[in-house]
Amino acid sequence: MGLPGSGKTTLARVLAERLRCTHFNADDIRENINKDLGFSPEDRIEQARRMGHLCNLSSRWGEAVIADFVCPTEETRAAFDADFVVWMDTISSSRYKDTNSIFVPPKRYDYRIINFSKPTVDHAKEIHAKAFKSRLTVVEMPVEVMTREHR
Repeated sequence: MGLPGSGKTTLARVLAERLRCTHFNADDIRENINKDLGFSPEDRIEQARRMGHLCNLSSRWGEAVIADFVCPTEETRAAFDADFVVWMDTISSSRYKDTNSIFVPPKRYDYRIINFSKPTVDHAKEIHAKAFKSRLTVVEMPVEVMTREHR
């Protein structure tokens, strides 16, 4: 998770390639599946809930899934329910004033990146190792990288 422009999608792509897993990008999902949703607080929560559902469906047989999106509030994070969260804390504000005004730094995350000029294999290796060390299957969200076990 993180603000727009923080490197979420860039890291998610590197991580998904390393894990050979499904990657859901929130912008793509919003453009192609969730066209009915806007950016109100209620719509943001519904977007997060639907992203979580997609991840659950995709990971039901134990496959890793990565989802990257802003997830700006505790309510959206609860609706998504990540197993493993990577917080891209690389910028103090984005080009979207509305998102800046509602973004609340997460209270819970598993991995925090504060300096990210370019995605590196080292970041992906560290996240991969940390996620699997706790016996999770990895999934990513804003970047929240998280993993979901079959439920």
